[in-house]
Amino acid sequence: VNFNKDIRLAGLAATLYGKAKVIWRVGLNITKDSLVHKMLTPRLIDGVITPSHSLKKEITALGYITNDIVEVIHNGTLVKNFPRPDQEARAELRRKYNLPGNSIIAVTVGRFVNHKGHAYLIEAAPEIVKKHPDVRFLFLGDGYMQADHEKRIAELGLEQHFVFAGMLDNLDLELGGADFVVHPS
Repeated sequence: VNFNKDIRLAGLAATLYGKAKVIWRVGLNITKDSLVHKMLTPRLIDGVITPSHSLKKEITALGYITNDIVEVIHNGTLVKNFPRPDQEARAELRRKYNLPGNSIIAVTVGRFVNHKGHAYLIEAAPEIVKKHPDVRFLFLGDGYMQADHEKRIAELGLEQHFVFAGMLDNLDLELGGADFVVHPS
């Protein structure tokens, strides 16, 4: 589960079913210093997965989630030994997304939600494009803010510089053929 309401629903279902385990996948600190959270959360979850030791420290700071049930599993992707530059992947990536062969491709991977920071990159794009007119931003992912981002890109007149590729199962081509990765969060 991800959110507080998910914990309550899954915890209730697990309690009724009796066999299920509830694992809370925490991407940002949404713990609350309230009696309800202090009383319910420890009774409804069996474990917590977090992507960093600093986040583990944050979510255990209030004391009702204990260190022994929190496991740190870092986000990421397998390290690949992509040849630099991978000319074949570079050309294939540009063909796949119908981009000019001389495009400089910046890949961004993440859900379109506020804390991922896509809006910051979009707002910076006019200055980047002014200095590097061949740049293309390849956004991998989806989310509730995609329409807002597409609208803002259109307002800035930068539609030709952005590609929304959606969710992908394999990122080898996108990572191997891009010039660099941007992580705006």
